[in-house]
Amino acid sequence: MLSGQNTVSQMQEFARRANIERYKRILQTSLTDHERAFIQKRLAEERSSLAELCANDLKPLGRDPTKCPSCGTVLSLPECSQSQSENEITHLWSCTACGRVFESKADVAEREPSSSELAERISAEAN
Repeated sequence: MLSGQNTVSQMQEFARRANIERYKRILQTSLTDHERAFIQKRLAEERSSLAELCANDLKPLGRDPTKCPSCGTVLSLPECSQSQSENEITHLWSCTACGRVFESKADVAEREPSSSELAERISAEAN
């Protein structure tokens, strides 16, 4: 069973990720310059909050969060991920601070739960 702190943290992460996806969809629509700037600001704030949340969650696990190799900014969400083999996933990252794009590789055994897996787990815990 998840502790109360972990459940709150996972719910916050789920909400941040959902907001990020929503803002990305909104940016694909027709917006005024003022609306676009507002949504981009909110998107940057959500990404920053998620990065901080994820960094704090990884510290007790002994894992380091992904950081930009150029400026050291903690990154929370890859732009995309692709399975390279049965045991390996490649993530494509784009730094929100300096714009650098880079890749990282992860073992499937170390994979974090997806948003839908977290939602199912939280729902099961609540029942």
